[in-house]
Amino acid sequence: DNNSEYPGRSSMEATYKLILDDLDKAMGYVLAYEAKDSETYPLQYMSSWINSDVIKALQARVALMMNDYSTAFKKSEELINSNRYPLMSDEAYFASLWSNDNGTEAIWRVTMSINYLGNATGSIFLTNSGNMSFIPTANTLKLYGSGDIRPKAYFATTAVRVTGSNSVSVQAFYKYPGNYNLYSNTGVNNFVNMSKPFRI
Repeated sequence: DNNSEYPGRSSMEATYKLILDDLDKAMGYVLAYEAKDSETYPLQYMSSWINSDVIKALQARVALMMNDYSTAFKKSEELINSNRYPLMSDEAYFASLWSNDNGTEAIWRVTMSINYLGNATGSIFLTNSGNMSFIPTANTLKLYGSGDIRPKAYFATTAVRVTGSNSVSVQAFYKYPGNYNLYSNTGVNNFVNMSKPFRI
């Protein structure tokens, strides 16, 4: 109960130094591992492993938070120029990035199975009962121009309960519709999709 007996809070500079030092050490370990077994764990999209590209993406993110824009740019440009993560231009294929957790843009995908699920991210936007916490405004929907492949993957017309059993059709946020392969054992949509912490 005596605050003077405990160490003080680290400075922001010391905290960032610790994070950057940890990432540098991690990069060394991972590069050594990849050099030994590059065939088993190749650098490619939808990696299930923390590889050197994932660490590089995290270094870019941390640099961005530190306002170190030159490092953030350099690390990001290295990943972009690797051509390992091509952007998806096909509308249906892009939608599968969210519905089936497939695609080429993800640097790291946290792999899940029906026995090992993560959070039901989609359940705050969609539910089996028709109750929703968020509905995009018309102005939000207008932000997407013609030729943009994202809207069909991000929004869908669905019924929303308004009062009692009455419902109306609206454009709902549909980016995390639930991966069919991750539905519950009863086949009911649990709105779980594999997380993709880093995309190109």
